[in-house]
Amino acid sequence: MDYSPENATAPPLNLGATYIYVIEGSILFILNTILVVFIGTNKKLRSDKASVIYLANIVYDAIYTAGFVAAGFFRLNMYYECGTCSKRF
Repeated sequence: MDYSPENATAPPLNLGATYIYVIEGSILFILNTILVVFIGTNKKLRSDKASVIYLANIVYDAIYTAGFVAAGFFRLNMYYECGTCSKRF
């Protein structure tokens, strides 16, 4: 059997899971951004220590979900560039 990089193949891409990455990540990123703006612009919430901790957690979550969106778009780009072929490398 030939294991050279030219003959390397990957399993077929599951488009359903990829679209879930993009849709779920986009929804969460938008909601987190709205919460960051709401907490960041409200003086009363900014003065509360618990809200500041929540704000830091929400900012981290927004960055994390942006990674989900980027991974989903990368996978979709990889799928549509190659078509339905199983060769990915």
